Amino acid sequence: YPADVDTPQLDMEEPLKPPELRAISGVMHRMSPDFVASMILRGVDRRRAVIIPGRDTRLLCTAARIAPFLWNAFVDSRISSTRRQGNGILAGDA
Repeated sequence: YPADVDTPQLDMEEPLKPPELRAISGVMHRMSPDFVASMILRGVDRRRAVIIPGRDTRLLCTAARIAPFLWNAFVDSRISSTRRQGNGILAGDA
């Protein structure tokens, strides 16, 4: 946590991401650093042991915890779809 935070580092990492990771992370919205910082400070003030900023991230973390088989199926389908389109890093191995 958190997912993608809109920073220069993320901008530099984007072209280096494998297509499979781009397909999975593409469902998440970039969060502003100010938003993430405010959510972290709020969580600290509330003495939270785990702080998950952003509704999308909380939803995915909750889904992965409650129904990991659904999360795994989602991730597997995104990876398979990317590879079927010939965009995956292992597409040539299929």
